[in-house]
Amino acid sequence: MTAQFFVFSLCRLSLDAAVSIYSQEATRRVRALSSSHRRAAWSYGERYARGEDLLALAAHIDCPPCTLLRLVLETTVGLPTKACTAALRDPHTLPEPLPCEGGQGQSVGTSLTRQRLIDDVYRAVAWDHVTSPLVERLKAAAGAKYEQKLESALSALGVPFSTEAALRADGFARTPDVRLEVPIAVCGRLVHWIDSKASFSDPYVHNEKGTPQFQAYVNRYGPGLVIYWFGMVEELASAHPSVMIMCRFPRPEEIVTLPSLHAQQPLSSPSK
Repeated sequence: MTAQFFVFSLCRLSLDAAVSIYSQEATRRVRALSSSHRRAAWSYGERYARGEDLLALAAHIDCPPCTLLRLVLETTVGLPTKACTAALRDPHTLPEPLPCEGGQGQSVGTSLTRQRLIDDVYRAVAWDHVTSPLVERLKAAAGAKYEQKLESALSALGVPFSTEAALRADGFARTPDVRLEVPIAVCGRLVHWIDSKASFSDPYVHNEKGTPQFQAYVNRYGPGLVIYWFGMVEELASAHPSVMIMCRFPRPEEIVTLPSLHAQQPLSSPSK
């Protein structure tokens, strides 16, 4: 039994947590199959150009529709990478005529037209729940929402902090979401910074993406706190000696705040 299923048996997952776990597993599968899909990209393009339906082809080869369409745009149509990214965000940026119509139009088939590609971009973005630009925008919106939740919780406690945007404006590199101007203690552990993650985390996610990022924060700012808002595998709570990991904002009774140095009154001179 894996750690994730162990968590499933102990608690009732929220919808956000279930979606996050599914997204992570699907993304891992896409990465695992990426090389084989790239090797077969030209044959996929030929099948599509002969008229095979994009969504049916994507399902048959086990490839997300947006990833498949990107392969077609790169290999068969002949668009550079940046142009493919732009087309998936706005299909009307596709050039007219298409690059393949200059010399390869007959070889790739007459059904590969600009209008068909425009229509299929909309279909792919609507149906692809893994690699769609729409999914990336939704993830970014969720991240911003929970960063605001973190900032509101700190403000309610009167804890002064600097946001990631403010730190970057001051020239800091590799910044957490929040750097505390005055450190706090959470459950007896010192915290200089807090990073907000609108996701679920297991050891694979944490070790692959989190550990290098958080260690860089520790090296620059000292020990900190990471919040995985959608939940985590319990063993992560003790995964890093200098990084506290939680799945919620600490309760008030778990926090000890220090008075701001700017707010302290000057010491009175001793009486003579």
